Amino acid sequence: MLRLIIFSVYLCFTITSEAVEKDLEWSNELNDPLKVSEQVYFVDHFYAFDNVLIGYQSAPDMLLLSQSGGAPSLIKTERMITHVPQQKGLKSSDLVIFKSGKLKGTGILLDDFTQEKPMQIKMWLPGLRKIRRFAEPALDDIWGGSHLTYGDLYLRRPRHEHHEWVTLENLPECLEDIEHINVWSHKLLKKDVRRWCDFDSDELIAIKSTPVETSPWYDYRIRLIDRHSYAEYQSEYFKSNQLVKRTQKNWHDTHLTDPRAMIWNFWTVVIFEDGKRIGESLAWIEDHSYAWNQAIKKNLWSERTLRKIRR
Repeated sequence: MLRLIIFSVYLCFTITSEAVEKDLEWSNELNDPLKVSEQVYFVDHFYAFDNVLIGYQSAPDMLLLSQSGGAPSLIKTERMITHVPQQKGLKSSDLVIFKSGKLKGTGILLDDFTQEKPMQIKMWLPGLRKIRRFAEPALDDIWGGSHLTYGDLYLRRPRHEHHEWVTLENLPECLEDIEHINVWSHKLLKKDVRRWCDFDSDELIAIKSTPVETSPWYDYRIRLIDRHSYAEYQSEYFKSNQLVKRTQKNWHDTHLTDPRAMIWNFWTVVIFEDGKRIGESLAWIEDHSYAWNQAIKKNLWSERTLRKIRR
């Protein structure tokens, strides 16, 4: 039962410090697809900010919705990230509090070190009123009841794949998966969400990324990346040359100095089998759920905070 809880609540963060460094400089040199992948990783992890708060205090929560033919599920979370942690030797700390259903009152604190060693994972289990420490999951393990793997969310680092340039004849002008997901998700979101077209397809570059170690889920993926901000808008996963999964994110600018300081509202995941959709997930964050570079006491990211979580 405890193992099931762990797999349901762990929110997938970088486990070792072989990840991209938070002081990586922006560069517009596009001669190496590995270097581009490192920039994409920088964007994904919000390294352009000192801290990022999502659903903090009175702001709306982050929502994760999933559906696979039956009734859709929904998880509400609050998330706080700092890249200027209090403890020496830490690169970043990530605090997540679950606020709905059976997971309500559960919290996790993840510390990523500057030295090359495993991340420290602490989980507050409200039923036991205790903090437990856990080891990292496998890269291809499925996360909770969604259609994401731990690798999709944070464990897959640039050097886990080989990267090469590819040229695509037809680039999408809009992210359209959200429109199909809206058919079942709008009642839970209490709003209609339509396709998103606020990016320039002429500015997209394409990279083919192949796992260094064999993956049971995909042989390679094709990623569409903005050549200036390094936001990855779409990734399509292929197994035996058949599309098996597609993810899309509507990254948009925060107008800070660093062009990589991007946020997103939706992250869609669609699972395919024989060309048919068999499962979908949607992570949703309102713009006004975000706050960044706030004057927050660094002791927020501590075991004390975990123990104070209310169920």
